[in-house]
Amino acid sequence: MRTNPAAYGDDPFVDKKCPGCGQAWPDFIVEGTGEQAVRCAHCGAVIDTFRFDEGYTIVFDEQRRVGLTVTAEVAERLAERAHEVMALPEASE
Repeated sequence: MRTNPAAYGDDPFVDKKCPGCGQAWPDFIVEGTGEQAVRCAHCGAVIDTFRFDEGYTIVFDEQRRVGLTVTAEVAERLAERAHEVMALPEASE
């Protein structure tokens, strides 16, 4: 993981800002997938605080006992339906 210094002030975990308009903790929109997908709702700048050199997607069975790493193609298809296929707790975003 690498940080994007343009997207935060002193601390990437608690001092987020838009590198385009400078707004602290900007509202955001998601356009597509990948590092360029999360953008400032005000000015459209990419607001990724963290960047990853490597990544993978894992799917689990319904009991969450077995996990499998999927191909990039499958990961892209899942990303297009993320809200439908994620198993986030009820109050999470």
